[in-house]
Amino acid sequence: MYLIACLFVGVVGLSSCATLPPSSGSPSTPGSSGSWQKIDSDYAETRSIRFFGFIDVTQDEEAESQYFEAGFAEFEETAPLSLLLDNFRQPSPDTCDFRQRERNDSTPMEFKDELDMPGFPYEFVGAGHRIDVSAGSRRYAKLTRTSTSPGDAVQYETDVGSLPITIGGFKLGDVLLKTNGLRVSSGGDVFPAFSAIQIPPVDGIRKFKPSKNQKIVADTRFSWSKGRYASDPDVRVQIEGGGSGRAIFCAVVDDGEFRLPDSVKAQLLDANIPNPSAYRDAIWFYLNEDALLIASQSSYY
Repeated sequence: MYLIACLFVGVVGLSSCATLPPSSGSPSTPGSSGSWQKIDSDYAETRSIRFFGFIDVTQDEEAESQYFEAGFAEFEETAPLSLLLDNFRQPSPDTCDFRQRERNDSTPMEFKDELDMPGFPYEFVGAGHRIDVSAGSRRYAKLTRTSTSPGDAVQYETDVGSLPITIGGFKLGDVLLKTNGLRVSSGGDVFPAFSAIQIPPVDGIRKFKPSKNQKIVADTRFSWSKGRYASDPDVRVQIEGGGSGRAIFCAVVDDGEFRLPDSVKAQLLDANIPNPSAYRDAIWFYLNEDALLIASQSSYY
């Protein structure tokens, strides 16, 4: 996800899984009172949205750490559900965005920003004192509210910044890190309460090529080990690189290989892009009346 797992990273710097059952006594229709229901990213029903929120999990395999962040917002009026889905859904599969600055141009190269919604002003609001994360029947992490300023995009984050905590001077690393079976809950505030919302699972990137010290050229062949959740249409392998006034971002099907489209090759010509890297991410959507909750998870290598 460009902004949420890039959420605030950028280029440099949801589906085939089962729908969650409604809580006891709740209707099964998406948007019914008190019921959060998972919807497809191409959900076509017309709906006016008053609230939207995001919960993102980012795993850094190299640092053996994991970070959670969340934000919740209320529109001044309402916004169409289609706008939010268009902003947050995964890019079309096997597509690239290539940028190149003119010589002596120092303007930053900006890519997609999901939180940019011209004509639909909003402010960030509370969703409770904390957001609880569970794995199975056990508590896994806690996101605490870090700011009440409406202008701050991130209002909740993991209490220790990243997981797992070092124990007795020994860092257990990814032995303790979970990416599957994570669920989030909050008692609600201005943003409606939610319970046991499932975070989409992802695998880490394995055997990605080219290596970080190589460069992307027109004929580069990208390869990696296919993930366990590749059949989920809302999973992408995100390939990126940047430097020397050029940057590229490709969202590709998780089938283990990719070549640049002809249109990008024509732009790239004999040039190259340094610092190739990749991550795998997934985005799921949950709807409850006039509120939309976006859950995402990314795994960097």
